[in-house]
Order: sequence, then structure tokens, then C-alpha cells
Amino acid sequence: MNLTVGKASPTLAVTSSLTPSVSGQSVTFAATLLPVSATGTVQFLDGATTLGTVTIGGGVATLSTSSLSAGAHSITASYSGDGNYNSASSPIFPQTVKASTTTALSANDASIVLGQTVQLTASVAPATATGTVQFPDGGSAIGSVSLSSGTAVLTASSLAVGSHSLTAVYSGDGNNVASTSAAVSVTVSKANSTVTVTSSLNPAVSGQVVTFTATATPSAATGTVQFKDGSTVLGSVTIAGGTGAFATATLAVGSQSITAVYSGDGNYGGASSAALTQTVKASTTTALSANDASIVLGQTVQLTASVAPATATGTVQFLDGGAAIGSVSLSSGTAVLTASSLAVGSHTLTAVYSGDGNNVASTSAAVVVTVSKANSTVTVTSSLNPAVSGQAVTFTATVTPSAATGTVQFKDGSTVLGSVTIAGGTGALATATLAVGSQSITAVYSGDGNYNTSTSSALTETISAALPGPASSLTATAASASQINLSWTASATSGVTYNVYSSATSGFTPGSGNRIAAGVSATSFAHTGLAASSTHFYVVTAVNAGGESAGSNQASATTQSAGGCHVAYSVTTQWNVGFGTALTIQNTGTTAINGWNLTWAWAGNQQITQVWDANYSQTGANASLTNLSYDSAIAAGATIGGIGFNGSYSGTNTTPAAFYLNGTLCH
Repeated sequence: MNLTVGKASPTLAVTSSLTPSVSGQSVTFAATLLPVSATGTVQFLDGATTLGTVTIGGGVATLSTSSLSAGAHSITASYSGDGNYNSASSPIFPQTVKASTTTALSANDASIVLGQTVQLTASVAPATATGTVQFPDGGSAIGSVSLSSGTAVLTASSLAVGSHSLTAVYSGDGNNVASTSAAVSVTVSKANSTVTVTSSLNPAVSGQVVTFTATATPSAATGTVQFKDGSTVLGSVTIAGGTGAFATATLAVGSQSITAVYSGDGNYGGASSAALTQTVKASTTTALSANDASIVLGQTVQLTASVAPATATGTVQFLDGGAAIGSVSLSSGTAVLTASSLAVGSHTLTAVYSGDGNNVASTSAAVVVTVSKANSTVTVTSSLNPAVSGQAVTFTATVTPSAATGTVQFKDGSTVLGSVTIAGGTGALATATLAVGSQSITAVYSGDGNYNTSTSSALTETISAALPGPASSLTATAASASQINLSWTASATSGVTYNVYSSATSGFTPGSGNRIAAGVSATSFAHTGLAASSTHFYVVTAVNAGGESAGSNQASATTQSAGGCHVAYSVTTQWNVGFGTALTIQNTGTTAINGWNLTWAWAGNQQITQVWDANYSQTGANASLTNLSYDSAIAAGATIGGIGFNGSYSGTNTTPAAFYLNGTLCH
């Protein structure tokens, strides 16, 4: 029987000694054939490209190559077969080949000061590489930066003092292997520091505790601060949080130059402060004395302040309670003030020493000075002595000193006349009630908060009998071209005669030079022998044994002109309470009249209510018509008419007895 035995089919697989690998590296591919008894050759392929053919032995064939380009490769193995085994192909083995890279590191400054920054630049080739660069400082990473166009930049700001060996480590990516730069050395030096010193008490008093505080910048500085007074070391302290303080009570009196010297530390250099001038003053005592503890208002008191030590200079201010009353410069430890304006009352006085460059201020114990009221004087004077009974007499009291206030009471003997408030040291009281005879007038000052009471010496005031009452209601009427008639109301005092005074000037003063009549017993007088058209002013006084009264009111009249006038007056219509009139005025003289005033007195209660061709006015029974602009002139011998008025009345409407034209009686 014939038996046919076919070839067996083997299995084939391929592996790599290094994946991924770097371009140029040797990679060994191994093809493993099962069963291991198979013989023949194995061909290694990179895609369709033959890498080489190797004889298999013991089921294994290997091929080494360093010519693979960077990138992804599909590696397969193909078995040729032999007498017992068929040919076979392996599955694809993916071989990755990466490109090699180089990383370079540079620093913008090889030497910096603590706190400064340094810029680290890593450059990776090829520039197409991606991924990150880590920057180690020795073995410690200080930052990681992503590549951009083959460059990564890190700004380092926290490098400690010392020498730093810095590298850049590229992480690699899918196409590029990692790489590390050569080391770059950066040296960080200590930073500068500053230190200032302050005092807790400046100026201070000898023996007082003064605390000096040193403040180092930056505040992170550590170490010690030494405090010095000039070249003398006061003490040393450890600083914390940038400060250190030292207290002392042993500073000498005067100006001390205090400095703080910072030692520095591992990060910061040492520093010395600017000098602080610390003033230490000596303590002082001030005593106050007064030469008199009790004075009268207006008197002076001498205040003496004594300051120890006597070498102290400056000023002493003297206080009355809280108010300053004077300031005096020290001389050999003493200041003296003469106070002259202390008010009435009790005064608590102190002396306050101002201090100087070497001595502190001090205040004395209080000294009490009492100021009593001052005495006053008062005098009284009269405005009219002797005076006539019924005349007003003003008594004036003058109080010394003039600063006195309060009231003055005026007395006639024991009778109080009145009381007034004084101002500027005077007060006045007027009275018209003093009896005829000699009166004893005194002024009694009440006193005030500063001045005692006082009473004046008596003033003898003589009161004579009263003057007669004056005449009144004097009137003057022109009777003709040469005569003016006067009449007046009699004085209220009986048994008087009258003096008549006249002047061509209004407002004149009656006197012997213008008296035209004396001893007139009637209440009327005719002044004759006057010039025509002349104006005269009159005053009348009453006279009796007591003397001459004040003048009456002034009256005046103008004598009639040498010519004359005629007025025709008629009532044209009349009813029970009113009437109408018509008037004509004739110039019977030889000269023209320019501007006229027609006056008369009503016998009854007539009142003008309306007028034409004239202006009118009326006061009581006295009525007046004056010309308008167009009828002001009346030629010699001419007559004007058309003038009239309406009026009101009750009872009898009597025609006026006389008319006067410009003061001249018309016929």
C-alpha cells in the first residue's frame, strides 16, 4: 500500500532586541520557527525591503542592523521551507526608531544677587521636537516648561545664596528621544540690607527707660543687631521679623549719637544705620513764691519762680488757674513777674518752667493770692446852680476809678431823688421838682464786684422862684403900608408885663438891641412907622419879678405895598350844605403884580371843596388861593376874573370880612 506523507506547516514569529530604538543604534531581530527541527533560511523584511537572509538553526535565526531610519517600521520574517516543512511568514513586528536629540542650556547672568531673577534658556535639536524641558538645580527641579520651536525659557527668582549647577532635561516625544544639557553654573550672592533705629522717648529724662528699636530691611533678615552710643556698645539683640529692640536707663545727660549695626546672615549683608540723636535731659524742680498773699485790686504782687538746677535756661510762664498772666526768661535759675491786673477774688497761681536743650519742663506747687475790693470815691456836680423853681437840673455823679460799675443814688438831704446806672464812671439824674431854697445834694455809689461803696460830699443847690410862663399864639397882621398889629395869648402867670422884640431876620435871638417895646400890659401891640412892603419878624416874652420868660413863637407879616387891591366876592349859588362863588381881583396900585396869593379867614365852618383857575389850601378857618401859571400876572390897574370855588358849610354861610393879596388888605 502506498502511503503519501505531506510536508508540515511551521509557525514563525519575529522579535526586536530594542524598541523603540534610536536612529543609528544596532537592533537585532530574532525569527523563531517551530518546530525547531525545521531547516533552511529566513529572510527579514522592512516592509517590502529585504534587510537580509539568515540560515536557521535550532529553530532560531537572527539579523542585526543599524541602518533603520527614524520612524515606524513593519518588520516581518519569511521562512523558505525545507523537505519537511512548508514555507511560512511571521506576523508584522512594529519597530519604532526615534531620532536622537541634543539639549543646550544658557543663563542670561552667571552671577546675581539674592532676590534677583535669572533667565534660563533650553534649546533642543531638532527644533521640531515637542514635549517639555525640566530644569533641575542639582537634583531638585525648579521648573518645567513646554518646548516651543525647540526652545523653553524659565525665569528663576528663588535661587538661594550660593553656587547652583543647573541643567535642562528634555523629556522626549513620539519621534525624539530624551536628552540632558551640560550643566550651567549660576552664583547667587547675598543681598544688601538696610537698618534704621528709632527711639521710644526722645527727648528723655535722665534715668528714664528708653527703648531703641532697629528695623532691618528686608524683614526676612535674621541675625543680630548691635546698638551703640557713639563708639560705646550698649547691647546686642537677635532680630525677629526684621526688628530688634534694646532698652536702657543709663544714658548720660546731653545729646547721644545712637546707631544700630546689623550683623548680616546667610542671605543678607551687614549694614549700619544713620545716627539717631537721642536727647537726654536733666530733671528740674520749680518753686513759686509771692511777696504778699493778700492785696487790694490794682495793687501789684511780685511772683518769684526758682528753677533747679540754676544752670537751667528758657522761660517761666505764670498761670492764674489755667490762664497765662505773663512769661519771663530765666536768669541764674530765677524769673520774677510783677502782676498788676489780678481781679478781685482768690487766685491759684503756678509757675511752669518751659525746659531747654538739657533740662525738662516742670511746674511749681500752687500759691494762693487773695485780691480784695478797692475803695472808690464819688463827687456830684450840678448843671445849673442856682436854678429857678420848675427848671430841670441835671446832677452828675463821677465815680473814681472810672472802671467802676453799678448804680448811684441821688439824695436831697435824706430824700431819695432817684437812682441811675453808671457808665464810664459817671451817671446823671435830671429833676425839675426841687423846692425853692438851699438843697443838700449827695450821691451814694452802690459799689460793685471790684470797688467798695462811697458817698460824695454834699453839694448846696440853690433854687430861686420860677420865671413867668411865656406868651403864646403870637400873630402878626399888616394893617397898612406902615403898620403891623400884633396879638398873643396871655402868660399863664398873673401880674406880668410883656416885652416885644422885632428883627428883619427870621430865627433871631431876642435881646436889648432888638427890643421895640417893654412893660406892655395888654396882649396886643401896634408896630408903626414901618416902610411899605417890608417884612418883620416878632417874638414876645413875659416879665415879672422872677425874671423874663422864654420867648413866644415867632410871627411875621409884610406891610402893605404903596399901591392897593380890590376883591369882588359873590355867592353865585347856594343850597343847604354847599355853595358856589365867583371872584375878581383888581390891581389898584401903580406896579404890576407877578404871582399872587389871596388869603382870608372864614367866620363860620366853611370848607373849600373845589376851585378853578387857581390852586387852594385851607387850614382851619384860614383859606388861600394862589395863581396858576397862566394867570400869575396882574398889570397895574388891571382886573382878572373867572376865579371861583365850591364849598361846604353848615349853619350860616357868612361872607369873609377881609381879603389880603400878598399880605396887603384889599378894599
